[in-house]
Amino acid sequence: MLDGAQPVEQWLDQHRDQVAISTLTLAELKQGIEIKPEGKSRRKLERDYRFILDDFDGAIWCFDEGAAAEWGRLIGEAYSKKHPVPVIDSLICAITRSMGAKIVSSDKKGFIGCTRVDPWSGLEYPAWQSA
Repeated sequence: MLDGAQPVEQWLDQHRDQVAISTLTLAELKQGIEIKPEGKSRRKLERDYRFILDDFDGAIWCFDEGAAAEWGRLIGEAYSKKHPVPVIDSLICAITRSMGAKIVSSDKKGFIGCTRVDPWSGLEYPAWQSA
């Protein structure tokens, strides 16, 4: 377990049947593995990645037509609010919005266009609220 991960693990255990992961999040995880040098740490991350794939089997969301439409709306909102959003985060946010779901993250800026639940605090923030 990572330092400070216990609240997140508890939150996930309590919401197991309500949680999904995006293919873009999987891509970010895989990128992190690929840039690690060969060794024990990388092998552990590779095992963890396989466990994630198993844990989320049937609950992996893709960027599809609905997400594409939602991404266009999200970017339009960001433009009108003069609030830039990171590309990958905005794509993940679009997937989440297209599924009528919430982002689970403590990131206060990257997913600003989505309703966000902070698993460390348990607090929920509406779209476009940063804290």
